[in-house]
Amino acid sequence: MTDPQRTLPAHAARILLGVGLLAVLKLQLLLALLSGLGAYALYCWLYARAAPRVAPRWRHLVANLLFWVVAAVLLALTIKAFETLHIGAPSTALARLTELMADSLERLRAVLPPGVAAHLPDSIETLRASIVGWLRAHGTQLRGWGMDTVRAAVHLLVGGVIGLLAAMQMEKPVKADTVFLQAWRGALVRLVQAFTGVMGAQLRIAAINTVFTAIYLLVLAPMVEGPIPLARGLVLLTFVCGLIPVLGNLASNSAIVLASLAVSPTLALLSLAYLLVIHKLEYFLNARLVGNSINARTYELLAVMLLMETVFGLRGVAAAPIYYAWLMGVLREEDLV
Repeated sequence: MTDPQRTLPAHAARILLGVGLLAVLKLQLLLALLSGLGAYALYCWLYARAAPRVAPRWRHLVANLLFWVVAAVLLALTIKAFETLHIGAPSTALARLTELMADSLERLRAVLPPGVAAHLPDSIETLRASIVGWLRAHGTQLRGWGMDTVRAAVHLLVGGVIGLLAAMQMEKPVKADTVFLQAWRGALVRLVQAFTGVMGAQLRIAAINTVFTAIYLLVLAPMVEGPIPLARGLVLLTFVCGLIPVLGNLASNSAIVLASLAVSPTLALLSLAYLLVIHKLEYFLNARLVGNSINARTYELLAVMLLMETVFGLRGVAAAPIYYAWLMGVLREEDLV
């Protein structure tokens, strides 16, 4: 017979963590959570690889060094992905961007109906004046976006530090562990396992998306209209952004469509259509690969993603696979599924 003194605290710990996960979405702390889980999982993986080859007293030091090396490499790749979108020095890049915008305006005016084309700026100087006016009118909103960016960076940093500190404490014994704390730590470990499984699948999804995008940008688009500016940088950006579920694809797709517009409006529409198809397929690909990694059916994960998107928006879509994997793991521990 099950001891209520053990099951009740265990259930309370899991319910409390579940409520906390929903609060993370409501309070817009998902980036901090993902950063913390990523840092924890990476450190544990490096520690496990170092353990058989390093003396016990040096394991944490070696794992720490490897962790920061990997973090530095990932940061360098991310910076490189964005740097490849610039051409030469900043002033040259700005001049090139201005030229691309002017070409795009001329192409749009040539294909749009006269009534619509009349509302477009007639020169790059007019466009520049319109942009300056818009910036002045929306200064408060832009400052808010800047604060959001700073806040996101802080969340990533603080979440990563918390995850790293938690991982470094994983082998230290805790005196007089209660049933609640044992269950709480077990639920957290299950959450890390869910995150690891989902991100492993997301890495494969990012690689597949990058291959399809590279085929389009480097092969198909030049055959149809002409080479897209910054195509190689956009391929690298697609992979880096693809590591972020759903949201990353939106960012890279927007950059690709804007670059295609510099060639022609027709190519921009083709790029948009192509990327929309890939974006929709990603939902099914995500559900398929992630579902296999967490032992969940495709339709289950799609339903959860749809529900989470309805309630929490895009944050819900990004969190849905991890949350569902964690929930199913907890239910399997209780032999409920």
